[in-house]
Amino acid sequence: MDEEPIRRAEALARRAHAGQRDQAGAEYIDHPRRVAGYAAELAREGAERTDAQVVGWLHDVVEDTGVSLAELRGDFPERICAAVDAMTKRPGEAPERYCARVSDDALAAIVKRADLRDNTDPSRLARLDPEVRERLVAKYARTEQMLERAASRPGPAASSGPTAPRVLGPTIDEQTRCVHYHRDVDVVAIRFACCGEFYPCHACHEAAAGHRARTWPAGSLAEKAILCGVCRSELAVSEYLGAPACPRCGARFNERCSLHRHLYFDD
Repeated sequence: MDEEPIRRAEALARRAHAGQRDQAGAEYIDHPRRVAGYAAELAREGAERTDAQVVGWLHDVVEDTGVSLAELRGDFPERICAAVDAMTKRPGEAPERYCARVSDDALAAIVKRADLRDNTDPSRLARLDPEVRERLVAKYARTEQMLERAASRPGPAASSGPTAPRVLGPTIDEQTRCVHYHRDVDVVAIRFACCGEFYPCHACHEAAAGHRARTWPAGSLAEKAILCGVCRSELAVSEYLGAPACPRCGARFNERCSLHRHLYFDD
């Protein structure tokens, strides 16, 4: 097992949570330390166990400290950042939506189970005031139920059809909008020729891929290199170039994307 990323995650978490206390007055860093340990027990041997421990250490840094997701992306691969992002609650977000997002990320789901295991530890709960303890026990029980329902709901992975491809990079919603381009019409992700992964734009690839981008060579018009973020259809390059909207669902595309054609496709 590769210990180096775990050590880096621990160091970052200790800096980020320095001085914080939990509801019982204990040092907060002990919580991610225990979650990382529980996650290691729940994960499979190999890379998954390493990743689970990394996310265990980091799972609260974006939600509870000044560390941003962009900063994490500078130090850790996208699969780690995506799991941390999945576990980070949004302001005003419904618990059901949060649990669905966590369940959709296998790594986040492992670490969330570890998180709940620590939060429901009787020895921790016993140190709280009775009213707080009763409220938290009910809260965690509801969360476990919602996670179980979310995990068992029909979805792409459980259907007879193909699983929708993942979109990497700093996306801000499920329709492939990103921190760089987020208008209503920015609903396209592009599969990069260099790695075969979908990213919303060239800037996302540059920020998260860890390698130089390569354009699709001339003659690649039949490649299924375009993803419509609205209907999740994979389109051939020939279907996309010059099209004002998705030929499957009619969602409008950003006409200004043609200005960046040279970043993705050779003539």
